[in-house]
Amino acid sequence: MGQLTLEVTEGVLMSDTGAAAAVLARLRELDVSVAIDDFGTGYSSLAYLKRLPVATLKVDRSFVEQVPGDPESCAIARSITDLARALSLTTVAEGIETQAQADYMRRLGCTRGQGFLWSPAVPPLELEDLLLAWPG
Repeated sequence: MGQLTLEVTEGVLMSDTGAAAAVLARLRELDVSVAIDDFGTGYSSLAYLKRLPVATLKVDRSFVEQVPGDPESCAIARSITDLARALSLTTVAEGIETQAQADYMRRLGCTRGQGFLWSPAVPPLELEDLLLAWPG
């Protein structure tokens, strides 16, 4: 898939799955990948993961913020990453603020993360400078 990723919430996908499937299929033809944002907080119908061409599941920050200390959050995060791996989907952990959270999610097989550990949200005009200064 290409480098452009469109993030959509579960609610958007579930409001009209037929239309969503058609739009997402067209996006895939255009080499745009689709990420389901806040996975696990909305409708969470697993059936749509079979029907819709998604590439990424984003583990919601409400689950990530309590790992590795909360067993229930750990179980949910593990379940989402296991499901994504079984379906050959990428996972992104949202809301990572500590190295312990990043390490835990990485051990689960989550290959990407977002959060204040690396950077707060930046205005578009500052993004270029941030990327140019980023190590690696």
